[in-house]
Amino acid sequence: MPISFTEFVDISGDNSEVLEELTDERIEALTKVNAKRLFKKTGTKRRFILKQGHEPAELAIEAADALSEKLGISGKDCGGLALSHTSHSEGTLQEKQIGDAVADHMGIARESVHAISEGCVGFVRLVEQAAPLAEGLDAGKHLPLITVETPDRQMDARDPKATPLFAARAAATTLWKGDGHRLLFSETSDGPAPVVSDESEIFYIGKEEAEDFGGTVSERVIFRMDGNLAFENGRALITDQTVLALDRLFAQSDIQGDRRVIVVPHQANSLMIQHVGVNMEEHMEKFPRVSSIEYINGMKEMGNTISATIPSVIARLHSLMERPPEEGDIVLIPAAGICVREPAKSMSRGFGAMEW
Repeated sequence: MPISFTEFVDISGDNSEVLEELTDERIEALTKVNAKRLFKKTGTKRRFILKQGHEPAELAIEAADALSEKLGISGKDCGGLALSHTSHSEGTLQEKQIGDAVADHMGIARESVHAISEGCVGFVRLVEQAAPLAEGLDAGKHLPLITVETPDRQMDARDPKATPLFAARAAATTLWKGDGHRLLFSETSDGPAPVVSDESEIFYIGKEEAEDFGGTVSERVIFRMDGNLAFENGRALITDQTVLALDRLFAQSDIQGDRRVIVVPHQANSLMIQHVGVNMEEHMEKFPRVSSIEYINGMKEMGNTISATIPSVIARLHSLMERPPEEGDIVLIPAAGICVREPAKSMSRGFGAMEW
């Protein structure tokens, strides 16, 4: 039996006890970026951060509870847990700590937790690594996949490039040998960025003085980015990964007939999604079996939530699309972003697909 995704759920400030809204006015006070320009700059009207006094594990547990309620499952129905969280905390493996907390809450053995820290390609890489684990499960057993991101804890609140763009969110689904959205493939890699600069690093991870969203200034590990380099590399790589996904899709012998394709790229910002759609126009002659193709933008109500962007948008496809997905449609999930092992000059990238 093929491996399939079940339902997708997401946790935002509207259904979370541990998130609070980061208003445009607060962003302007912190970064000096004019509040009236923020939507034009980012395509985001609302974004959320983790409340002071709360931890990322609490947000992950909210996602786990929402998934359990949606599917009617508990820990005894699960054969493990896979979790993605991007952590730049010095000297800790926060993603494993969060995974253990969720496993304890659900009643899943800690030794079956698979936790990764992979940035914007985190969901695609999590699927790639979790699929073999799901293959090994008994029929009827679920493997929950949780992406939880709290970038506000790893950045300087005064940073005009990061604070207007990044936000906290969590999402969840499961893989299992049962009915659902059939997983077709998922593949990721790291490599040199197409566009580099001798004067600037694409991303920077290091220890420096930074202010948190509670107003405390201290020395801690944070990330920064060159927004122009991140944008140029992101749009080029996501376009490339979309083409690779379509090549792989129509090379599969079990994909018959013309197909409607829905592209849910990593949601870095609205402008990048528009550029990918335009860039793809020159490639579509290669794919005559694509009856229609649509690029989904879910940025308006969430911002860049790193590895949670793709599953959060999939969870909301029915509200984001005039014509929601139907059985047999293909959903592509291309992504690109920070390479956590070599952030200055390299980028991670990946692509995947599911059959609705």
